[in-house]
Amino acid sequence: KNPELGYCQSMNFIAAALLRYCDEESAFWILCSLLEDILPEGYYTRNMVGIRVDMLVLNSLVMRYLPNLHKHLSEHNVDLSPV
Repeated sequence: KNPELGYCQSMNFIAAALLRYCDEESAFWILCSLLEDILPEGYYTRNMVGIRVDMLVLNSLVMRYLPNLHKHLSEHNVDLSPV
């Protein structure tokens, strides 16, 4: 339905979780619905702008509300913001 959607390696985690609890056809249609109807636009497009925005929001929320976790992640060079 959406020619801008492309495969992204992180889709395998979603597909694996769906296949654990659903038959193959149900898992396929649920994945389609997630990608096309539920997730914000741009999550699995070429530039992945949707997920990049969410990662920036996550980073700012962790920095604001979980400063100890943010410090720990920073000390271990874990960057929650997108590349």
